[in-house]
Amino acid sequence: MSYALGIDIGSASLAAAVNDGISPSRMLELGTGSASCPSAVYLGDEGMVVGEQALVLGGAHPELLVRGYLSRVGDDVPIVAGDYVIAAEDLLALVARWAVDRAEELVASPPATITVAYPTTWGSYRTTVLEHALAGVGLGQARLVPAAVAAVADHDDVVGPVVAVYDLGEEFELALLERGPTGSFVPRDGGCAESAGGGGDFDDAVFAHVRTTLQLDDAADAAGEAALSRVWQECVDAKEALSFDSEVTIPVEVGDRPTRVRMVRAEFEGLIDDLVHETIDTAHRTIRCAGLEDEDVSAIVLVGGSSRVPLVAELLSAEFRRPILIGTDPGETVALGAATLGAVQLPDAPLVVPAALTGLRRQPYFLALAAAAAAAIVVSVTATQAAESPRAVTPPTVDARGLFWPEERTITTAVVADAGTPPPAADPAPSDDTDYTPHGAPTEPREAAATPVGTHTGQTPAAPAADPQPDPQPEPTTPAEPDPEPTPDPEPTPDPEPVPDPEPEPDPEPAPDPTPDPLPEPAEATGLELAAG
Repeated sequence: MSYALGIDIGSASLAAAVNDGISPSRMLELGTGSASCPSAVYLGDEGMVVGEQALVLGGAHPELLVRGYLSRVGDDVPIVAGDYVIAAEDLLALVARWAVDRAEELVASPPATITVAYPTTWGSYRTTVLEHALAGVGLGQARLVPAAVAAVADHDDVVGPVVAVYDLGEEFELALLERGPTGSFVPRDGGCAESAGGGGDFDDAVFAHVRTTLQLDDAADAAGEAALSRVWQECVDAKEALSFDSEVTIPVEVGDRPTRVRMVRAEFEGLIDDLVHETIDTAHRTIRCAGLEDEDVSAIVLVGGSSRVPLVAELLSAEFRRPILIGTDPGETVALGAATLGAVQLPDAPLVVPAALTGLRRQPYFLALAAAAAAAIVVSVTATQAAESPRAVTPPTVDARGLFWPEERTITTAVVADAGTPPPAADPAPSDDTDYTPHGAPTEPREAAATPVGTHTGQTPAAPAADPQPDPQPEPTTPAEPDPEPTPDPEPTPDPEPVPDPEPEPDPEPAPDPTPDPLPEPAEATGLELAAG
């Protein structure tokens, strides 16, 4: 089955979708009974764990749990988790690799194209850093697309020259898209902004309310970080449930006094009202900085899990007086759109091009790199004590759905079945360090290709030697039987045994002149001339 894979890695959640070019995009089940799963990563002796199981293992060892690494892509300071040190972009690439492997497991075949969405506010530096990190795990041909462009790919109801994409996930981002000359949506210059407030602040507000209600500040030290981490996760679940239910009950188990905290939606909305207004103020400023007025925005597309909260749509509609477009699950919108954009590159894809196709950054995923990626997935994760006693990579010891770790550090080079050109150098196998400069230097393969071309041109003089080979073809063209008749004539040719003189060969030729042999001899001479030609 040929299909396109779209990946959306957020600060809090991970989602992936597939599209076969015929049916609409559909979500992959990455979580337990749900399409998306937490993007949290656990790095321990057992290996690398992604998703829900990472939160379970991280509850006992919070120092090995990594979250919120998306915002740190491009930072010079790496992430430290226990004994491991890893750059944020490398960790993001490993999670993308995990999503690709998970898709291949669920669909029973590798994807033909891979599209990875990134925050629209990112500049060329961050996208380039991510491209190199993806190349380090075998996804060098994955295409990058702004999240806002992917968000509108599946919205057929988007009309007007300018639309705003209100992305309220763990963090907040607003992006203005305008139609280009070809009718495609592209980010507008100066029309992207991000704010400190977001869905993560909603979680913190609920957690602060629970701690204040139960006066957990005094018991924080006794409870321990692991217990408070479990309470925080319960608050996150409560926030998500209040998007659909009118009230929730938050279980709190701290120390030896387990209890529950009841919260209704109106109480929750009172906690986040100021936070939502801060995002609206950011939207106003972004529109002004882009040289537009509020009336120039034709619609607002809601993206991100926290935009499910009914209060968000209510306040935006009352403030801008514009249509509010929201999918069945705004947390899945970007992944579905990324899969739709990737399906355009399928071999048997229809010629219908989504309006948001402009802005894609990479070529279709090259399947030959999948084998190299599986063996080199731990290249980016290095132990701080590698010099004296490198950490042994052991097989998984926990039956976890998101657990994976290769047994050996091996490096393989992708084999390209093209002509003698050196394309493999364009997408090199990862090395044991984090230097991906070969991937970002496309000039090297071009120079390598120029060298063999020059050598072949130097050998072209030998080509005429091959031309006489087709010349013997006229020999069969003379099917006349007389040719075999002169065959006895070559018998007298041994008569001139004084052939030791190669030059006097023409002398024996006049010897048969008195005989009728001269007639066949000129034919032989012509044959020699042809051979000499």
